[in-house]
Amino acid sequence: MSGVPTAIYEVAGQRVGGRVIEEEGHRDLQLIPSEPHSSRKSPFIDVFRDWIRNWFKDSPPTLANYRMHFRPRADMGLDVEATRLAVYVYAFVGNLREILVRHDIHDLTRVGLLSLRPRLTPSAVVVNTLALVASRNARRRTNATCWFLPSTFAAGILRGIVWDDVHHIYQRFWMPEKTALEHVFVPIWDVDEAWYMMILNVRKPRVYSLDVHRTVDNMARKEKQMKVVLRAFSLMFATPTHILNFIDRSPDTSGWGRILQALGIPEDRTSVETAIWACSWLSHSGGFSRNIFGPMGDEDTLRMRLASSIVGAQCNELRPAVGEASQTTW
Repeated sequence: MSGVPTAIYEVAGQRVGGRVIEEEGHRDLQLIPSEPHSSRKSPFIDVFRDWIRNWFKDSPPTLANYRMHFRPRADMGLDVEATRLAVYVYAFVGNLREILVRHDIHDLTRVGLLSLRPRLTPSAVVVNTLALVASRNARRRTNATCWFLPSTFAAGILRGIVWDDVHHIYQRFWMPEKTALEHVFVPIWDVDEAWYMMILNVRKPRVYSLDVHRTVDNMARKEKQMKVVLRAFSLMFATPTHILNFIDRSPDTSGWGRILQALGIPEDRTSVETAIWACSWLSHSGGFSRNIFGPMGDEDTLRMRLASSIVGAQCNELRPAVGEASQTTW
């Protein structure tokens, strides 16, 4: 096994005629309102419409009258660039398959980002894109102290992938060599399609579980899953590349004590709601923040900020092109 994790996937298919979109790995069908159209077939109407379009062809629609899937608000606190990028993502323009985010291991189209609209469940590809952006942001920090992993890391370990293969896939890109490693973020997509986050505090050492969908039926299963993933980290931490982080402590995670539940977050959310919480936990600019253990804040604002931050990320190879294209909706 070689290369990069294949589970960081892109949208598998879409049917625009009915405006129904289905993403690979995401079972829910997402309905996008169709553009309104007239049933009138009068030639005069067509001629008049073409004349109007030609008359105003050099005057692009403004934010005030542009039809959008999700509209930014003044109280969201977005700057001009973030607002312009958000408008371009959520406006009724262009091809839904247009690639807005590209990295050497990953592409993300407009239709993938549209899963960030209110009342929809952010897709797995969006969650993993946020992990990618956070990982690249962490690398650029002069005092980088965090690893951010995609959900495919835990999924591979839980499926029983050979440790050498997991190490080969994730070591170079997701686990850069550090001597001041402090926190590791591990998103886990459970069997009931609910997300939760395991955070390793390497300095303490401690292990936290961030889970807004805790029930009597699933807590024992999730703790078992986390312990399996922790055993893999024991092997990872003991390699020559990372052992320098454990000069004064043991890399064996079995001696780190019990897994601690974050108490500042809700625990009664549905599995559908967990994806946006996972996005929130990955959106702290490539670092660790105590705010992770608190409330999410305004969800619409978070969704809007996530879309603009993904498209405007420094690691997005298409950022200049998308920035120029966004001028057409501004």
